[in-house]
Amino acid sequence: MKRKIMIVMIMITNYIVAQNITRNFPDDYTRKDLQILENRDWSSALSGSNNFFAECTNTIKVREQLPSTDTRMTSIRTEFGLLFGVNDGAWSGGLYHKAKGNEPRLLKEGNATFLHRTMKDEILYFYSKNDQSLWKLEQIYKDTVDMKVRTREIATLKDYPAAIAYNETNLIVAGLKNVYAYENGTFKPVFKNNEWRNVEPISMLILDSDHVLIGLYKGIAKVNLKTSKMELFVMERTKVQ
Repeated sequence: MKRKIMIVMIMITNYIVAQNITRNFPDDYTRKDLQILENRDWSSALSGSNNFFAECTNTIKVREQLPSTDTRMTSIRTEFGLLFGVNDGAWSGGLYHKAKGNEPRLLKEGNATFLHRTMKDEILYFYSKNDQSLWKLEQIYKDTVDMKVRTREIATLKDYPAAIAYNETNLIVAGLKNVYAYENGTFKPVFKNNEWRNVEPISMLILDSDHVLIGLYKGIAKVNLKTSKMELFVMERTKVQ
């Protein structure tokens, strides 16, 4: 236990942000026919890298960042201390709690990611024990009886949650198999006919109640949540003169 906590603390103190390039959307991108997604290696002929949305003013800024093999970690400060989740893929991560003045304590062994506070002031996160294709949306809370920090399951997602965001009413999740809207305790898929395939979601930006931008590896998808329509934008590879 002490060894695992030490490893987690090292990851916190040694977090490094990779160099990146900022581009404008849609000005710096080209719309592509969705048929290219039928090829599993469609992105190999394109420029760009991992796409993260930095800010949204008159023009949407997109930060292109080099792929990283670092362990993914998310954290949040709460009224009962610091919570942080480690998602280590095939290796076991964990959900940890650090109360003020105390050492970190393992709450739950497994992979934990996307710790966040909802508009209803709930602390939620995604958890997977040992199956990256099956994740649970859980709530973290402090028991009013024994004052211990606990978790409880809210819903199950049969996909890998790669990016999340909230619009005015729902939690939106971009997975490897589909895009989902969390409504009434279930994750409802946006696409019905395998339109969402051969993509690697990285980030998400809410445009309005019906539209989201999803940053992909080597591309950006504009998704209409209401009509289940999608547009794909990419960076064309620059030819060397």
